[in-house]
Amino acid sequence: DCHHRDLHSFPTRRSSDLKIHPCIRLDNLLKDLADFYLHFDLKEFDYFVKNNVRKDLAELQVHLEKAMKETEAILVFDDCHNADDDITMFFKILFEILSVSRKGKLVCIGRSVPAFYDRGKATVSGLVKDILLGGLDKEECSELLDELGLEKGNLDNLFRSTKGHPLFIELSKGKPINESKNIKKYILDE
Repeated sequence: DCHHRDLHSFPTRRSSDLKIHPCIRLDNLLKDLADFYLHFDLKEFDYFVKNNVRKDLAELQVHLEKAMKETEAILVFDDCHNADDDITMFFKILFEILSVSRKGKLVCIGRSVPAFYDRGKATVSGLVKDILLGGLDKEECSELLDELGLEKGNLDNLFRSTKGHPLFIELSKGKPINESKNIKKYILDE
């Protein structure tokens, strides 16, 4: 079932943890968000989501803005690279609300994040902070290979070709990326 809870339970009272699966649709995502807001006893947002089959975006924005102002929550969305056009529009609405009210935070995590804001304007205004997550350093890469029981072979070449990415190191079986069929298969499958 692509809806509901791969979402763990909400880890803290002020933050959500919502995963965007490839098959999730906006109505499912909104139901999960409504469940989160129920922790704050915000029944109005839940009522709106459950009783409006066709979500009017202007009305959605009004309800979201009220919920966000009342909670000042941190909304965390993982695997945003799976967002379809409707979910991207939803992110745009969230961003617009935050750019005016500055109540709460929006965290979008993914291999790439859909373009739902003007990057130049957002960077200048200080609304957006892009964070590039790096991989392991060379010593950590070596320790991981030891833990996995893999030969280190040419550690420099392996480190350079994987950029320290732990999953790629594991998939590589200790070989540089260009020699590893596992990594090529993983990338193609993704």
